[in-house]
Amino acid sequence: MHTPVDFTPVLQALIALLSVLITTFLIPFIRSKTTEQQRESANNLVKIGVAAAEQLYPNSAGKFKKEEVLEFLAHRGVNLDEELIDEMIESAVYQLKHNGLGV
Repeated sequence: MHTPVDFTPVLQALIALLSVLITTFLIPFIRSKTTEQQRESANNLVKIGVAAAEQLYPNSAGKFKKEEVLEFLAHRGVNLDEELIDEMIESAVYQLKHNGLGV
């Protein structure tokens, strides 16, 4: 009989690595491309859009939710680099699933 494998340490290491990557690369990149006020405003709107999509479409695919968030942002005039917005959305989803958004 096989003993179940505990993946907790691996998941903890991945979470720690993701935090380091966000802190080291994502945040400085965002800061270099926008003003602080633009970043704060865009980040708040991303968090609101992600939370709304998760609440309104809990059983929908992530791709559909992301499209809803992008539409939400476009209607509010968020006009940042697509890759940057993608990273902000991924970060907001990660925060929502691991410790709430605090919107």
